[in-house]
Amino acid sequence: MGNIKIEQFLFTLLILVVAWPVGAYVAGSDNYRIQADSVNFGGQLSSSANYKMEDTLGEIGTGTSSEAVNIHAGYQAMNDDVYISITSPSDVTLSPEINPTVGGTANGQVVWNVATNNPAGYSMTVAADASPALRSTSDSFADLAVAVAGTPDFTWTSLTNQANFGYTVEGSDLSSTFLDNGTACGVGALDTSNSCWLGLKTTAQTIGTKSSSNHPAGSDTTIKFRAQTDVGRNLTAGSYQTAINVVVTTL
Repeated sequence: MGNIKIEQFLFTLLILVVAWPVGAYVAGSDNYRIQADSVNFGGQLSSSANYKMEDTLGEIGTGTSSEAVNIHAGYQAMNDDVYISITSPSDVTLSPEINPTVGGTANGQVVWNVATNNPAGYSMTVAADASPALRSTSDSFADLAVAVAGTPDFTWTSLTNQANFGYTVEGSDLSSTFLDNGTACGVGALDTSNSCWLGLKTTAQTIGTKSSSNHPAGSDTTIKFRAQTDVGRNLTAGSYQTAINVVVTTL
Protein backbone atom coordinates (compact mmCIF):
# COMPACT_ATOMS: atom_id res chain seq x y z
CA MET A 1 0.00 0.00 0.00
CA GLY A 2 1.40 3.38 -0.97
CA ASN A 3 1.30 6.72 0.77
CA ILE A 4 -2.00 8.48 1.22
CA LYS A 5 -1.47 11.89 -0.24
CA ILE A 6 -3.64 14.69 1.12
CA GLU A 7 -3.06 16.42 -2.14
CA GLN A 8 -5.35 19.41 -2.26
CA PHE A 9 -8.28 21.04 -0.55
CA LEU A 10 -10.48 22.82 -3.04
CA PHE A 11 -11.94 25.89 -1.34
CA THR A 12 -15.04 27.27 -3.00
CA LEU A 13 -15.72 30.74 -1.63
CA LEU A 14 -19.35 31.66 -2.07
CA ILE A 15 -19.49 35.27 -0.96
CA LEU A 16 -23.01 36.42 -0.19
CA VAL A 17 -23.10 40.18 0.29
CA VAL A 18 -26.31 41.39 1.88
CA ALA A 19 -26.43 45.12 2.62
CA TRP A 20 -29.60 45.60 4.64
CA PRO A 21 -30.59 49.25 5.19
CA VAL A 22 -29.89 50.47 8.69
CA GLY A 23 -31.85 53.07 10.58
CA ALA A 24 -35.31 54.41 9.77
CA TYR A 25 -37.06 54.87 6.45
CA VAL A 26 -39.48 57.62 5.50
CA ALA A 27 -42.10 55.68 3.55
CA GLY A 28 -42.84 52.12 2.53
CA SER A 29 -45.29 49.41 1.53
CA ASP A 30 -45.19 45.66 0.98
CA ASN A 31 -43.26 46.25 -2.23
CA TYR A 32 -40.87 49.12 -1.56
CA ARG A 33 -39.15 51.37 0.95
CA ILE A 34 -37.98 54.95 0.49
CA GLN A 35 -34.90 55.33 2.67
CA ALA A 36 -34.66 59.12 2.33
CA ASP A 37 -36.41 62.00 0.64
CA SER A 38 -35.74 65.67 0.06
CA VAL A 39 -37.81 68.88 0.14
CA ASN A 40 -36.50 71.11 -2.66
CA PHE A 41 -37.53 72.98 -5.77
CA GLY A 42 -35.59 71.06 -8.41
CA GLY A 43 -33.25 68.29 -9.39
CA GLN A 44 -32.78 65.56 -11.91
CA LEU A 45 -30.86 62.44 -12.87
CA SER A 46 -28.49 62.96 -15.79
CA SER A 47 -26.51 60.26 -17.55
CA SER A 48 -24.45 59.39 -20.59
CA ALA A 49 -22.45 56.38 -21.76
CA ASN A 50 -19.70 57.31 -19.26
CA TYR A 51 -21.39 58.77 -16.17
CA LYS A 52 -24.50 59.22 -14.07
CA MET A 53 -25.21 62.33 -11.99
CA GLU A 54 -28.07 63.01 -9.59
CA ASP A 55 -28.62 66.49 -8.15
CA THR A 56 -31.08 68.44 -6.01
CA LEU A 57 -31.70 72.17 -5.81
CA GLY A 58 -32.86 74.26 -2.90
CA GLU A 59 -32.09 72.07 0.11
CA ILE A 60 -31.35 73.84 3.39
CA GLY A 61 -29.56 72.66 6.53
CA THR A 62 -27.31 70.25 4.67
CA GLY A 63 -23.79 69.07 5.43
CA THR A 64 -21.97 66.95 8.00
CA SER A 65 -21.84 67.69 11.73
CA SER A 66 -20.30 65.65 14.51
CA GLU A 67 -20.79 65.38 18.26
CA ALA A 68 -21.10 61.96 19.91
CA VAL A 69 -22.38 60.71 16.53
CA ASN A 70 -21.97 61.85 12.93
CA ILE A 71 -24.97 63.47 11.27
CA HIS A 72 -25.19 63.58 7.48
CA ALA A 73 -27.91 66.08 6.60
CA GLY A 74 -29.45 66.33 3.16
CA TYR A 75 -30.60 63.82 0.57
CA GLN A 76 -27.27 63.45 -1.21
CA ALA A 77 -25.31 63.33 2.03
CA MET A 78 -27.27 60.27 3.18
CA ASN A 79 -26.39 58.31 0.05
CA ASP A 80 -23.59 56.29 1.71
CA ASP A 81 -23.33 52.66 0.59
CA VAL A 82 -22.88 49.80 3.03
CA TYR A 83 -20.23 47.41 1.79
CA ILE A 84 -18.70 44.09 2.83
CA SER A 85 -15.62 42.42 1.39
CA ILE A 86 -13.74 39.15 1.88
CA THR A 87 -10.35 38.01 0.64
CA SER A 88 -10.01 34.99 -1.64
CA PRO A 89 -7.16 32.80 -0.36
CA SER A 90 -5.55 30.01 -2.35
CA ASP A 91 -6.34 26.32 -1.94
CA VAL A 92 -4.52 24.65 0.94
CA THR A 93 -2.68 21.32 1.06
CA LEU A 94 -2.51 19.40 4.32
CA SER A 95 0.92 18.18 5.33
CA PRO A 96 2.80 16.00 5.89
CA GLU A 97 1.61 13.19 3.65
CA ILE A 98 0.20 10.32 5.70
CA ASN A 99 1.41 6.75 5.30
CA PRO A 100 -1.60 4.54 6.11
CA THR A 101 0.61 1.63 7.09
CA VAL A 102 1.71 3.56 10.19
CA GLY A 103 -1.02 6.22 10.53
CA GLY A 104 -0.43 9.89 11.20
CA THR A 105 -1.74 13.45 11.24
CA ALA A 106 -1.75 16.18 8.58
CA ASN A 107 -2.54 19.87 9.18
CA GLY A 108 -3.23 22.99 7.16
CA GLN A 109 -4.83 26.39 7.56
CA VAL A 110 -6.31 29.25 5.58
CA VAL A 111 -6.99 32.89 6.51
CA TRP A 112 -9.86 35.13 5.42
CA ASN A 113 -10.00 38.88 6.01
CA VAL A 114 -13.50 40.37 6.26
CA ALA A 115 -14.09 44.13 6.20
CA THR A 116 -17.34 46.07 6.40
CA ASN A 117 -18.44 49.62 7.17
CA ASN A 118 -21.84 48.36 8.33
CA PRO A 119 -22.48 49.74 11.86
CA ALA A 120 -24.24 46.47 12.80
CA GLY A 121 -21.29 44.31 11.72
CA TYR A 122 -21.29 40.95 9.97
CA SER A 123 -21.62 37.19 10.32
CA MET A 124 -19.41 34.45 8.81
CA THR A 125 -20.36 30.80 8.24
CA VAL A 126 -18.64 27.68 6.91
CA ALA A 127 -20.05 24.47 5.45
CA ALA A 128 -18.81 21.42 3.55
CA ASP A 129 -20.16 20.62 0.11
CA ALA A 130 -20.83 16.96 0.99
CA SER A 131 -20.81 14.49 3.87
CA PRO A 132 -18.35 13.11 4.73
CA ALA A 133 -16.34 16.19 3.83
CA LEU A 134 -12.87 14.76 3.11
CA ARG A 135 -13.03 11.97 0.59
CA SER A 136 -11.44 10.21 -2.40
CA THR A 137 -13.10 8.23 -5.15
CA SER A 138 -12.96 5.07 -3.02
CA ASP A 139 -12.71 6.05 0.68
CA SER A 140 -13.23 8.91 3.14
CA PHE A 141 -12.29 10.38 6.50
CA ALA A 142 -15.15 10.50 8.99
CA ASP A 143 -16.31 13.99 10.02
CA LEU A 144 -14.95 14.46 13.53
CA ALA A 145 -17.47 13.38 16.17
CA VAL A 146 -17.79 15.43 19.37
CA ALA A 147 -19.04 14.58 22.84
CA VAL A 148 -21.87 17.14 22.73
CA ALA A 149 -23.55 17.75 19.37
CA GLY A 150 -22.79 21.24 18.04
CA THR A 151 -20.17 21.98 20.72
CA PRO A 152 -16.49 21.60 19.82
CA ASP A 153 -14.24 19.30 21.85
CA PHE A 154 -11.51 21.29 23.60
CA THR A 155 -8.80 18.82 22.56
CA TRP A 156 -8.38 16.71 19.43
CA THR A 157 -8.80 13.05 20.32
CA SER A 158 -7.00 10.42 18.21
CA LEU A 159 -9.40 7.50 17.90
CA THR A 160 -8.31 3.86 17.53
CA ASN A 161 -9.12 2.24 14.18
CA GLN A 162 -10.60 5.46 12.79
CA ALA A 163 -9.75 8.21 10.32
CA ASN A 164 -11.12 11.66 11.22
CA PHE A 165 -11.24 15.12 9.68
CA GLY A 166 -12.10 18.30 11.58
CA TYR A 167 -11.40 21.99 12.01
CA THR A 168 -11.01 24.77 14.55
CA VAL A 169 -11.26 28.55 14.21
CA GLU A 170 -9.12 31.37 15.59
CA GLY A 171 -9.46 35.15 15.30
CA SER A 172 -10.66 38.36 16.90
CA ASP A 173 -14.31 37.97 15.81
CA LEU A 174 -14.96 34.39 16.90
CA SER A 175 -18.44 33.02 17.41
CA SER A 176 -19.01 32.10 21.05
CA THR A 177 -19.10 28.45 19.95
CA PHE A 178 -15.33 28.52 19.46
CA LEU A 179 -14.46 30.52 22.58
CA ASP A 180 -13.30 28.63 25.66
CA ASN A 181 -12.44 28.94 29.35
CA GLY A 182 -9.20 26.98 29.15
CA THR A 183 -10.81 23.55 29.52
CA ALA A 184 -14.15 23.63 27.67
CA CYS A 185 -15.56 25.24 24.52
CA GLY A 186 -18.71 27.29 24.09
CA VAL A 187 -18.04 29.03 27.42
CA GLY A 188 -15.63 31.75 28.50
CA ALA A 189 -13.86 34.37 26.40
CA LEU A 190 -10.52 32.75 25.56
CA ASP A 191 -9.21 31.80 22.14
CA THR A 192 -6.81 29.03 23.14
CA SER A 193 -4.61 28.05 20.21
CA ASN A 194 -5.30 24.69 18.54
CA SER A 195 -8.35 24.03 20.70
CA CYS A 196 -12.11 23.60 20.13
CA TRP A 197 -12.33 21.04 17.31
CA LEU A 198 -15.49 20.30 15.35
CA GLY A 199 -16.44 18.21 12.32
CA LEU A 200 -17.59 19.95 9.15
CA LYS A 201 -21.26 19.67 8.21
CA THR A 202 -23.21 20.48 5.07
CA THR A 203 -25.36 22.86 7.16
CA ALA A 204 -23.78 26.27 7.75
CA GLN A 205 -21.96 26.75 11.05
CA THR A 206 -21.43 30.32 12.31
CA ILE A 207 -17.71 30.76 13.00
CA GLY A 208 -17.35 34.53 13.23
CA THR A 209 -19.46 37.53 14.16
CA LYS A 210 -18.95 41.23 14.88
CA SER A 211 -21.54 43.77 16.00
CA SER A 212 -19.82 46.89 14.66
CA SER A 213 -17.92 48.25 11.68
CA ASN A 214 -14.31 47.11 11.23
CA HIS A 215 -13.56 49.41 8.26
CA PRO A 216 -11.02 49.77 6.79
CA ALA A 217 -8.52 47.19 8.11
CA GLY A 218 -11.02 44.35 8.57
CA SER A 219 -10.57 41.26 10.74
CA ASP A 220 -8.67 38.03 10.08
CA THR A 221 -10.30 34.66 10.74
CA THR A 222 -8.14 31.51 10.53
CA ILE A 223 -9.60 28.06 9.97
CA LYS A 224 -7.22 25.21 10.87
CA PHE A 225 -7.91 21.78 9.37
CA ARG A 226 -6.68 18.40 10.58
CA ALA A 227 -6.83 14.90 9.12
CA GLN A 228 -5.80 11.95 11.32
CA THR A 229 -5.82 8.23 10.67
CA ASP A 230 -4.96 5.27 12.89
CA VAL A 231 -3.01 2.36 11.45
CA GLY A 232 -5.90 0.04 12.32
CA ARG A 233 -8.26 1.97 10.01
CA ASN A 234 -6.52 0.57 6.90
CA LEU A 235 -7.42 3.71 4.93
CA THR A 236 -7.19 3.41 1.15
CA ALA A 237 -4.21 5.23 -0.35
CA GLY A 238 -5.06 8.09 -2.69
CA SER A 239 -5.82 11.79 -3.01
CA TYR A 240 -8.50 13.19 -0.68
CA GLN A 241 -10.30 16.49 -1.28
CA THR A 242 -13.15 18.63 -0.03
CA ALA A 243 -14.87 21.86 -1.05
CA ILE A 244 -15.58 24.43 1.67
CA ASN A 245 -18.24 27.12 1.34
CA VAL A 246 -17.58 30.31 3.30
CA VAL A 247 -20.34 32.95 3.40
CA VAL A 248 -20.26 36.41 4.96
CA THR A 249 -23.31 38.66 5.38
CA THR A 250 -23.95 42.05 6.91
CA LEU A 251 -26.20 42.08 9.96
